[in-house]
Amino acid sequence: MMCPLRYYLSSRPLGFGIITTGPNSDDISVITAAVLAMNATVGNVMASGPTPASMNKFSSHLHTFSLNVVFKYNIGRRQDATIRAALIVRGFKLQDECDAFKSLLQFPHLGDEAAGDDDWGDDSDTVHEFQKSLAGSDKLTRLRQRVSGKISWEKYVGGEIVEDTEIMRLMTMLTESADIVCTTPSLAHTEDHLRSWKLERARGVAIDEAGGMSRGDLYSIWGNTLLPCLLAGNEEFVPLELKSYHDRDVNGNMRNRFGDDARKSALEFLTATGWPVYRVRAQ
Repeated sequence: MMCPLRYYLSSRPLGFGIITTGPNSDDISVITAAVLAMNATVGNVMASGPTPASMNKFSSHLHTFSLNVVFKYNIGRRQDATIRAALIVRGFKLQDECDAFKSLLQFPHLGDEAAGDDDWGDDSDTVHEFQKSLAGSDKLTRLRQRVSGKISWEKYVGGEIVEDTEIMRLMTMLTESADIVCTTPSLAHTEDHLRSWKLERARGVAIDEAGGMSRGDLYSIWGNTLLPCLLAGNEEFVPLELKSYHDRDVNGNMRNRFGDDARKSALEFLTATGWPVYRVRAQ
């Protein structure tokens, strides 16, 4: 499967590709491999999808796939010949990230399912450098003590704490160093740190579950950039939900004259234009 995929990715006019799946097949491993290949070839990638749930799944698969690739590649190699996994960030609102972080400080068990105790030796060099900078910061001493369990939450909040602005600054720094940022189209437009990363650092765009994304959302991510772009999704196109689709005026005329057009997803529309498509028929 990977040889045809490699040929397809290497011969894309304008860097634009479409990956679709048929019945009883799953494109997640294919699009994941394609996105990591894009990252290795062109640089930072902005990954997006129609819903927060799709982004959670996509970012998780990218992280797991990247670690597996690095683990297999590094077997039997000298230390100076090994590689590191890509740094993949799932982007949210900064204030929400900050609130979630403080909740973990108070109730550490809440993060058990989000991040286990796996070895992070193969993680990106950026993560290791970031950890060293945090470990050497005097103003973060009490925060480190709370994270390591040396002091209780009550003792931490009873003394000098790290302000929200500092926590969000550190989170922004980590996002700026990411290889791949996964977020929804709306957050990529409204959150300053995600928007600036999209405009200044992204060198490619990847969309998962593009059959559920409107063209407007796609254009908000990819439009006016001419960046390489990959779309992936199921070729059994289902019309998008449109609230005004059935609305009529007092004379029975449709209020939205472009309803049928608006219900066509980004994947369906661009597939219909005649671009070469990589179709996954089996898993």
